[in-house]
Amino acid sequence: MLRLAIATCLKYPNLLAPYDDLTPLLAAEGIEAHLLPWDDPAVDWSGFDAAVLIGAWGYHRRMAEFLDWLGRLEDCGTVVLNSPDLIRWNSRKTYLRELAERGIRVVPTVFVEPGEQIRLHDILTDRNWPQAVLKPAISAGADDTARISLAEADAHQPNLATILTYGPAMIQPFMPEVSAGEWSLYYFAGELSHTVVKRPVAGDYRVQHDFGGTVEALDPPTWLRDQAEAALAALPESPLYARIDGLCRDRDFYLMEAELIEPYLYLEYSEPAPKRFVGALAGRLR
Repeated sequence: MLRLAIATCLKYPNLLAPYDDLTPLLAAEGIEAHLLPWDDPAVDWSGFDAAVLIGAWGYHRRMAEFLDWLGRLEDCGTVVLNSPDLIRWNSRKTYLRELAERGIRVVPTVFVEPGEQIRLHDILTDRNWPQAVLKPAISAGADDTARISLAEADAHQPNLATILTYGPAMIQPFMPEVSAGEWSLYYFAGELSHTVVKRPVAGDYRVQHDFGGTVEALDPPTWLRDQAEAALAALPESPLYARIDGLCRDRDFYLMEAELIEPYLYLEYSEPAPKRFVGALAGRLR
């Protein structure tokens, strides 16, 4: 049997309950799966044919350590999914700039690198953004994310300074369409598996469960799916798994994120999704 390491993390070493079906489904495909925390220094990764990183949560807080670990997997000759090159490319949201250059409609974004002296008030004024969202360019789960108005911009300057102590920052216009929901389309080996819409509670903009957000399974309209798949096709290579996130304004899909490292898969919202994922993974390893 092929030996597969499913990279988890010390905080959630066994993943979450919706992932429980993956191990027996993988066994039926001749794949012996082991759940192992990426951030556990005691783990010996050299004995695995492949590793899939779907549960490697928390990497964004320890990027140097994460990239070092990724390099060690490569040195072992382990097949890593998604590929290490794609993971490195995806680890900084500056990739949105590249996708925009390839013709993908992304939420307008200003990136600020450590050492740059930029005033938030000037960014909002120059672009005529009455409200904006400030967040790290290496982030997850709305960490260090703030919604700011032009009047409050100077008060948030220390927040920008804090982000720049550990990495680049990004500023985007606040899109009120988030109240209607953020679409997340899940693709396994290039095929759409399932789609959910995540909505914030009234008066908030964060769709994450920790902030009261809700999730609903919905089928995307054809025009939305076509635009999401254009974003998928614009990636540097075809991923085993991808989550394409965005907001809709009329019939225009604005890409917010292409998550290719450790997206929560929302398998509980689609009965066929676990088998689809396992089938795609087994196909890549054969």
